[in-house]
Parts: sequence; structure tokens; C-alpha cells
Amino acid sequence: LNCLRLEGENINAETRGQWLSKAIQLEFITDAPKADSLTVAFDAQARQIPIDLAQELRMEIQMIVASNGNDAEGLEWAQKILKETDRLDASSMALAQLRIANAAQRLHRPLDVIIALHEGVKEARLSKDDELLLEALRQRADFERQRGNESEALTAMLEVDEINIRLLDELQSKPKREIQEFTERILPEPD
Repeated sequence: LNCLRLEGENINAETRGQWLSKAIQLEFITDAPKADSLTVAFDAQARQIPIDLAQELRMEIQMIVASNGNDAEGLEWAQKILKETDRLDASSMALAQLRIANAAQRLHRPLDVIIALHEGVKEARLSKDDELLLEALRQRADFERQRGNESEALTAMLEVDEINIRLLDELQSKPKREIQEFTERILPEPD
């Protein structure tokens, strides 16, 4: 971690941001004592690098935090991701909302899950990305089934089926590709 203290100009902001991200991840992987100063330093560094890279690093941290069972901190990182997501990018907003829903579900916070899934589905619809919408609807159906709300789960899965049928119809209506033939060749006799 001494390399993070170096204030030399030859260390660019992106490299320092990646180092800070890896240091935070290592704290969670190794169950080392958490240094709040690393998170503060990362947040400051994230403002100096391209937003896409900063978001990618936040997602890496959140994934490691969540996979190590630190659910509360995983939700905090998911909320940071959502806060920094471009509101005009519906796909990114949908993914950030689904990340919040997953983190809240692990913390047994059903109201937060319901809100995040609702927003995730809404943003996925706006993005016009069928695969993203299918994932959001599947997650909503799974959550509703787990909490015993069979009618909402069924409604979501019926919409999943409708989208899948439409996608299959679109595939079948495309012109068929040219049929290719195999060329027969005689193999030499084995020795």
C-alpha cells in the first residue's frame, strides 16, 4: 500500500484508481481490518478518471464485497454505483437497479427489493433491450415466487414468455440462409 502514498506525477490517475480498487478488494478477500481512508481515497480518485472506468472499478469492488458475504457493504457499493450512473442511460440504470435489488434481497429488505425491481424493469423497458428486460422480469418473478406472491410471479413469467415467443417469431421470419453441402473425401488407409 506504500505505492498508493506516492504522489509522483508519473503515476496516472487511472492506475492509482485501479490500485485503490484492488487494495479495497484485497481487504475484503483477506478479511483484513477495513481502512476507511482507502474508500475515501478511491472516491476522490474516481472523480479524476473517466466515469466508465470508475463505474467498472466500483462494480468490481461491489462484486467482491457481495461474494464475500458482506451484504450491508455490498448494498452500500451498489448504491454508490446507482448514484454515479448516468440517468439518461436506461440500460446502465436498469443494471444498477438490479444490483440494488440483489443486494437488498440478501439483506432481507423486501421493500427495497420491490422498488429496485420495479425501477429495473421500467428502465429495461426504456432501453428497448429485450435480453435485459427478460432478465429483470425473471428476477422479479423469482422474487415474487419466493415471497409467495404467485400472481405477480405468473404475470412476470407470462411477459417473459410473450417476449421469447416474439423473439422466436422474428428469428423464424428472417430469410433462411443458404444451405451448404458437405464435400465427401476419401480418407487414406491407416498404416
